[in-house]
Amino acid sequence: MDTLLMVAVIVTALAFIVQAGALVAIYLLSRRLADNVNSLMAESRRFVGPLESITGDLKAASDDLAAVTKSAREQVHRAEEALNETVGEARKTVMRPLRQWSAVARGVAEGVRTFFGKTRPPVPREDYRYPTA
Repeated sequence: MDTLLMVAVIVTALAFIVQAGALVAIYLLSRRLADNVNSLMAESRRFVGPLESITGDLKAASDDLAAVTKSAREQVHRAEEALNETVGEARKTVMRPLRQWSAVARGVAEGVRTFFGKTRPPVPREDYRYPTA
């Protein structure tokens, strides 16, 4: 029984030594991992400063771009209104005399027809609205 007890003590001692070795290996690996993480943290802190300034610059540029876009949109809207107004005025300025001269020409043509006794075919109602020259 002494040999069995001796074998049990030796197996227990070997298991204890293996566990101690595994714990030391885990400790060394965790220290190396902690050192790597600390160096990565220091490196990332080095990059955060410039990134914050770049972020601020990008925000300022974005705000400026939004303001320029809004201003351009308003100016295009004003230009469109001015163009529409100008086209409307030009249309009035050109079409009014054309209509007047068209009416005068129709009157003269009707007078000549009447003078020579020719009858004119009836004109559809739509032609009265938009007389031609």
